[in-house]
Amino acid sequence: MTLADQLRACKGTQTACIVRVPWNDPVAIKKVLDIGAHGILAPYVQNADEAGAAVAACKYPPLGVRGAAKSPGRAYTGSRRMRPGGRPTTTFSSWRRWRR
Repeated sequence: MTLADQLRACKGTQTACIVRVPWNDPVAIKKVLDIGAHGILAPYVQNADEAGAAVAACKYPPLGVRGAAKSPGRAYTGSRRMRPGGRPTTTFSSWRRWRR
């Protein structure tokens, strides 16, 4: 069973699908969110700069760096990740709180 299959199985339920990405990489984060995950858990985040980079990868400009383009995963699942006003529904989870 693929990740896309698991996310489709949760569609229509009240389950928040949080996916652990392999590393704190914008490409990996975008791929998981485009498939339909509601949020990500980034491993090995060691400081505020790394946490900020993970959050920026989840958000569309001007709040982040995530690009908007039609992808096969998004087209297949039919999920929409944007709220009115262009704010994404993605979230970032971390076990630690960062202070600047």
